[in-house]
Amino acid sequence: MPIISMAAAYKKYLPEKFRARSGPYFPSFGWDIFLNDTTGRKPSNPEEYCKDLDVEKIADAVAYPSNALSIGLVRELDLAVALATAYNDWACDFVRTAAIGSNTPPSSRPRSCPEAVQEVRRAVTEKAAVGVMMPTYVQQGLDLGQPQFDPIYAEAQELGVPVGFHATAQVAIRQHAFS
Repeated sequence: MPIISMAAAYKKYLPEKFRARSGPYFPSFGWDIFLNDTTGRKPSNPEEYCKDLDVEKIADAVAYPSNALSIGLVRELDLAVALATAYNDWACDFVRTAAIGSNTPPSSRPRSCPEAVQEVRRAVTEKAAVGVMMPTYVQQGLDLGQPQFDPIYAEAQELGVPVGFHATAQVAIRQHAFS
């Protein structure tokens, strides 16, 4: 499956105050997830992406937010909230342009549950997202099964969308609640 380069994609969806930043928006995984550019093509637009799916005879695809999975490591809360919103807006526009349906899950922000709940609702009701992607790295000493994350799960349940979990290099130490 082709990997889409998202470095420039976020900028146009972010508030102006975050567009001029010189560093990366998300902390590094600690390894090169693109394997020194040996992972294949990186389509830059929905049309190229869909052509690659057609060549591979892939009818349905799920897009994972890749670097955005490290959103739990972003220290600035206002930036993290803006990044989640920007990702969801970008993903919605991408799948709408590709005419493949809006099936990219919104990223949410476990460290800030009220904002995450608000963004889940917005992404599902306004952007037609069909699921929630939870990053597995949360604050030290917490795990995703603790009660402070229940509002996110309750919102997803009320909206009738599934919750997916995808690990990064930095996984939460205590994942026992879901074991």
